[in-house]
Amino acid sequence: MAAFLPHLCLQNILQYFSQDLKTLYSCALVNTHWCIATIPELWQDPFKSCHKLREPIRLAPLVNTYISFLSPATIKSLGITSKIQQPTFFNYPVYLHNINFNLIRGSVELWKSPIGGQDSKDSKDTEQVLVELEKITQLCKVLCEYFLCHASRIDHLDICYANWDIFQLEGAKRSLSKIKSFEFDGECFPNQLKTLTSINNNIQDLSVSLTGFGDKPKIIDDIITLIQAQNNLCNIRINITYTSSFQNLWDNLVISPQANSIKTIEFRDIIFDSFNTFLPLQLSKFKKLENLRIYKCRNFDGDVQEVNDLLAFVNLHQIRVERISLKPEIFHLLLKSGNNLTEIELLDQIIERFDEIINWCGIYCKNLTKFVASIQKNQIHNIIDLLQKCPNLEYFHVYDVKLKFEHEYDPWPEYSPPELVFFPASELMEEFGEKIPKNMKVIKIWMNWLITLEELERFIERCVSNALNLKIMEFRHCVGFKNSHRDVIKRYL
Repeated sequence: MAAFLPHLCLQNILQYFSQDLKTLYSCALVNTHWCIATIPELWQDPFKSCHKLREPIRLAPLVNTYISFLSPATIKSLGITSKIQQPTFFNYPVYLHNINFNLIRGSVELWKSPIGGQDSKDSKDTEQVLVELEKITQLCKVLCEYFLCHASRIDHLDICYANWDIFQLEGAKRSLSKIKSFEFDGECFPNQLKTLTSINNNIQDLSVSLTGFGDKPKIIDDIITLIQAQNNLCNIRINITYTSSFQNLWDNLVISPQANSIKTIEFRDIIFDSFNTFLPLQLSKFKKLENLRIYKCRNFDGDVQEVNDLLAFVNLHQIRVERISLKPEIFHLLLKSGNNLTEIELLDQIIERFDEIINWCGIYCKNLTKFVASIQKNQIHNIIDLLQKCPNLEYFHVYDVKLKFEHEYDPWPEYSPPELVFFPASELMEEFGEKIPKNMKVIKIWMNWLITLEELERFIERCVSNALNLKIMEFRHCVGFKNSHRDVIKRYL
């Protein structure tokens, strides 16, 4: 019976739903057997889970739960009380795998001043506010120290915005010597990076964030030393707004042994040196590079003629470019990587020479399975060419260039989309239905298309006659789209 599946089967199910928190919560309610298997999964990173679910009301009970594990003497020294007097059924701190200072502090602040509560900084003088902030800091320290001493293992550490040194806590060096993922910013305390370098050479995922103006050579040197100490660095995300600081780090990374193991590179908010014509050549040195992500950067340029290595970018699996107009020649170079390239995402940008990019995809990317792009009205008909030239497409998503992807993907309650350009899609829908690849699973159109009920029904009929097995069909912002349209889609899916 499903209610009593073997533990390994349950683990596979829970791993499959690891990013679907609501489904995981449902799994915990099936019965005791399922609950015991699910709770450790749910409590690996509960602070982030509450943030993802946008349910801050859960944070105060979460902090209360962790406070209940502290000793009476510790609770008394903090000047707080535990609202949970009975022992909990599960030892929740044991399951924690991720420590994120910013999320923990935010949760403690919310616990101290609940939503809708009367405890407001505006009603207190400066001295009172400082006292309260110090109490919050002390509780954060105590909780983090408890996690370090009692969690079965810590995999991820994020010390961005930290105003105290976590490495000074009891159990820190032992527990943090095994982390595989590390995030930090330019405000980290002196010697923190040196301490981590001395105790850990197994970091696989590194995120560096140095924002603001001004060169920081000392921190850059410490980062370089930390990177060079790692034996299996696979993923690196770099967000450095000062050009010379980035260039120093980047030049050292390119010639380091770690360049031979890195699979993911992400650039964020970087102003590249406009005189550096060797950027494409430098990227080609990362022979195992699978994922290249570029977000809101400037001067991403260079001489593609310098790259003549036949093995350059042959392992490239994903290209994601957001809020940056990538030079077509560079894009052409990346697309020539060959059959391993399966995902292309061109987000929040006006795409130049879109028809040429589609043509290049047809020539070089026969195994392309995912395509996401922001497009203009005059580029809509090019998507038919893409469907014809990339027969292995499984995920297809286009949206109006006026929209912002992150706003649509995860909208806040007050979000209001801009007015979009109208497009009569009757002829396009007919051709669209005929050209959809057999493997297509997801279709998302976020544009102001006019689609009548009859046209949608004929489109669905073509999908059925072509034996398509679509799982998701989403038409967002389409003019005149009513419940009757949705009913047609629901009947098909």
